[in-house]
Amino acid sequence: MRNACLESLIELGEFDERIVFISVDQTTGMDEEFRKKFKDRFFFESISEANVVGLASGLASEGFIPYIFNHATFSTRRCYEQIILDACLQNRNIRLIGMGAGLATSHLGPTHTSLDDISLMRSIPGMTIFVPADAHEVRSIMPQTLDWNESIYIRLCKYGIPKYGESLNYKELAKPELGKGLILNGGNVKNEILFVSTGAMSPICLEVSNNLIKKNIASRVLHISCIKPLDEKTIVEESKKVKRVYFVEEHSGNGGLGTACIEALVKLIEPRNLPIMKKICLPNEFIHNYGDQKSVFSLFNLLPDQITSKLLQEMRWK
Repeated sequence: MRNACLESLIELGEFDERIVFISVDQTTGMDEEFRKKFKDRFFFESISEANVVGLASGLASEGFIPYIFNHATFSTRRCYEQIILDACLQNRNIRLIGMGAGLATSHLGPTHTSLDDISLMRSIPGMTIFVPADAHEVRSIMPQTLDWNESIYIRLCKYGIPKYGESLNYKELAKPELGKGLILNGGNVKNEILFVSTGAMSPICLEVSNNLIKKNIASRVLHISCIKPLDEKTIVEESKKVKRVYFVEEHSGNGGLGTACIEALVKLIEPRNLPIMKKICLPNEFIHNYGDQKSVFSLFNLLPDQITSKLLQEMRWK
């Protein structure tokens, strides 16, 4: 996903001189390409997140479109006040690219597992949150971020082509659009289960859903890549068709996708008509387990076979 994001920016920036790229303590692997195409619109600033957000906000006030590239944990936590006061409060629209989100760099420990970043960014007025499922979606959406009239947090999870779960078949799907949910598979109109997922968990949910369909359990996956603003209309429409809704994310249970969706459903559907709603996510605690993403997924029962088995047991389906 990272490469897809950066390659898209290089292509866009070659012809749009409003784009400024700022790398914070992270080599992009494409620095030479940025220097060649961006020239004086490419900056490398070491370990200075708060200052960089101030710089980017100033550039935005002059009509530039600044993209800040850094690790997800540092893009959101270390400069939180500056994001609020320098950028969003003053409608100076910046773009924060958070690489290695979720458990992507869990081998570096709890300081690098960004499990609260969606929650933090959701609390800021004027902040859009984009959580793509794969590299194709990144390439489709990046041009749409140019003239989007809010600041944007771009949360990049691990792998451009999903290694866990099933790849999304874009030949059969609607074109990804910032702010719109995407139905990933078919199924009966009156499905038993709806999975509402985001990021790396959407391919996983697609495999789980197809596992259930093979057992004659009707289910469907709604991929939400834009957690804020939330596509409430589609979420409500799809939730009304089912008995159970599972909100699945590579994030803690506090303040992420599940929280946003439940808030919307409680607001827009009469209580007696609400489906059963549950979250499948990471615990609301520090994760001290070092390892690769797959091993930590496995530890918290977030791999496709684990989720499938859990649901079959929970609903007593064989």
